[in-house]
Amino acid sequence: MSLHQRHQLIFAFGLALLVSHELDAIVVAEWRLLPLLNLLPDETAHVVFLTLHVPVLAALFWLTAFSSPRLQYASQLVFDAFLVAHAGVHWLMSGHTLYMFDSILSLSLIYGAAVVGAAHLVLVLRAGQASGGP
Repeated sequence: MSLHQRHQLIFAFGLALLVSHELDAIVVAEWRLLPLLNLLPDETAHVVFLTLHVPVLAALFWLTAFSSPRLQYASQLVFDAFLVAHAGVHWLMSGHTLYMFDSILSLSLIYGAAVVGAAHLVLVLRAGQASGGP
């Protein structure tokens, strides 16, 4: 397996962890914590929350896997940074009374994605510097 393929595999794990976290977010009604969605009735907020994930995930998959190599590279780095920031937001929200991501599984998905994202970011940047770019 080439270095690029190994990096892609690591990235895929970060993406899979986030998508799995989003499945978990449905179970714990994360929309109750989100501005605007928390103003809607649960049934409506659930539909909006789930529906919005379709275009967001489609764009994410396209940008990070099916776009031009330069756009793919940049999108993956932005996504890696997002995974780290996302974990920070969860950490800040963890004291909220409606915050329900307290199981080992939930925490593993959130913080595991951050660790994988940070690792991928460092590995790809280090490899890019060694080779002169993507």
